[in-house]
This record gives sequence, structure tokens and C-alpha cells, in this order.
Amino acid sequence: MFQYIYELIADYFTLTWCIFMPLFTAAVLILIPSGWKGLIKSVAVLGAVLTFVISIGLYTGYKDDNDVIKDDVETVLTAAKEEILGQVEWKNSSSLPFPAAGKGSYTPEEYEVAKEKVRNLAASENAKDDAVRVWKQALELHYAMEAKSSDHLGHAEWAPWISLFNVNYFLAVDGLSLPLILLTTLLSVLCLVYSWTIEKGTKGYYVLFLLLETGLLGVFCALDFFLFYVFWEIVLLPMYF
Repeated sequence: MFQYIYELIADYFTLTWCIFMPLFTAAVLILIPSGWKGLIKSVAVLGAVLTFVISIGLYTGYKDDNDVIKDDVETVLTAAKEEILGQVEWKNSSSLPFPAAGKGSYTPEEYEVAKEKVRNLAASENAKDDAVRVWKQALELHYAMEAKSSDHLGHAEWAPWISLFNVNYFLAVDGLSLPLILLTTLLSVLCLVYSWTIEKGTKGYYVLFLLLETGLLGVFCALDFFLFYVFWEIVLLPMYF
């Protein structure tokens, strides 16, 4: 049953589903009258159970039968890199400079030389500034792919978020974060069931608990520092109340 439900959503952003399913459930709870405590508890537990099912799918689907990581970082970021570079017209995009594999990052001198080469590769004079801008974004993704820790990251998702500050929606998991996600979703179900006897402030309690779960799951998945900070702050909010 668990695998069947997971397959229904396998073509979507599974990490996003896992993280924001509790938040979606909390939004549904807000619409339910406070006096309907039984329904509030039932919907909350159902949302937590669905999140747990998705986390099982993430855990079992981390690698396929050929021991290949699903949606590995290199594949996802390579596609994102090509999409970013495609925003500008180039004379020859295959000649764009990037550090060789295993070399690490550019030195300041190498960076300036590479940037000047990028400007020269822009198809027109007016496109030079945009060319440097998109190249810098692509270079950041290149550095992320070259990081040794990225070899074990799967279920990766990347999307631009706040371009002005170079903040991206970047998620992925590895063999360390996956068990923590599974444990978090399991404990959330158990805690919500154990809290069934709560009668005072029921709606607020369950809404904040589900918000807490979203923050915890996001902390384990976020690879962008700003995104990590957002999830971290989400965790602190319910704990305060």
C-alpha cells in the first residue's frame, strides 16, 4: 500500500511533498471550526501519516535496482545550469570557462580572466552584463556539483527563488538525513496520536505541531543557507508557544 501511494506522486517533487504536507494539513485545520475537535485530530493524524508514507518512499527509492541514486545532484544541477545559460545568446556556449573537474574553485586572477572571456563570448555588446550574471549563477552550480559531499545526494530539487540575492530553492538528502527524516515523520505520527486526549487549545496545538514538523523536515533537506535559516526559524516559532 505504501509503495502504491508513493508511486502515485513519484513524478512530482517528493521532497517538497514530504516537507510541506504537514503545512498543507495545518492550513486545512485552520478552516475547520475549533469545536470540531474530533475532526481536527483525525485530519492532523491523517496528514502526519501521509507524510510518513512519503518518507518511506523517499527512503526506499533513494537508489534504484542498479544502485544508482535517484535524481542525483549532478543530473539536476546540470539541467539547471543549462537552463540558466540558455537565458543569454552566445557566440559559442561550449567554450564557456569553468574549472576542470577536481580542480576546485578559481583563484581571483583566474576568475577575472574567465569573466573577461565570458564577456567576449556574449553574442552582442548589450548582452555582456547579462552573460556575466548568468555565468556567475552557473558557476555556483558548478562548484556545488564538484563538492565531494554531493556524490551521495539524491532526490535533489533546484529552482531559482530570490535572484537578487542569489538565493535558490535547493533540496537534497543523503544517507545521513534520510533516516532522520524517517524518524521525524514516525515520531510525529506517534506524538499526534498520543496527544489525542488534549481538549484545551486543540486546534492551535495541532496546527503548531504540524508547522514544527515542516520546519524539522526542511532543516534536514535544505542545501541553500538562506532556505535552511527559514526552516530553522519555522522550527523555533511553534516551540515558543
